[in-house]
Parts: sequence; C-alpha cells; structure tokens
Amino acid sequence: MSNKDGRIPLNATILKEQRKRCGLSQEKFAEQCLKQGLLVSMSSIKRAELGMNVLYRTAAHIAKFYDIPVEALLIDDTKNDSSNHSDEHSPTISKSVNDGNTTLNS
Repeated sequence: MSNKDGRIPLNATILKEQRKRCGLSQEKFAEQCLKQGLLVSMSSIKRAELGMNVLYRTAAHIAKFYDIPVEALLIDDTKNDSSNHSDEHSPTISKSVNDGNTTLNS
C-alpha cells in the first residue's frame, strides 16, 4: 500500500469529516497536534485531505491525535469498484477535543 518513499494514501473523506466534527480548521488542527507534540503540518493536512500520499509518520501522528489505529484512516483497497463505496461501510470516528475521548464505530 505504501510507495517506496514511505508515503501512504489516507481516506480524505474520513479525515475531513473527523476534523470538521471536532470543529477544527486545518490550521487549528495543526496547532492542536503541535500542542500534543505531534508533527503534523498544515501542508500535510491539505495534502492528505486532497487524497495525496503523506509520510507514514504523519499518518501515525494524525491517528495518535484521534487515538485510533492508522489502519482506520487508510483507503479501503478491498473495494475495487467505486460503486461499492458507500458511507454505511466507512468507519465513524468521534473525538471530543475538550475531553480527549475517541470512539471508532464500524
């Protein structure tokens, strides 16, 4: 799934929806990550949300922010036909920035 430079594709829809559920702009999300010692730049967030590959380290730090496994953010390659993609099969990730609680519902 990753290319030879250590970059991986993340599910842009999940990333955007999760960030918006937390009430964060891309800039505020990057700031919150930095406050937690996580190296996630605003440009990395933009790339990920545009469907471009990001460094595995960036993906790991985003996952750590939401307290979920990196795999929950990956593009689901098991679905070959785009007509098979539906929101009912996408995991729902919830995090409250204030209390730090995270849930992942499949």
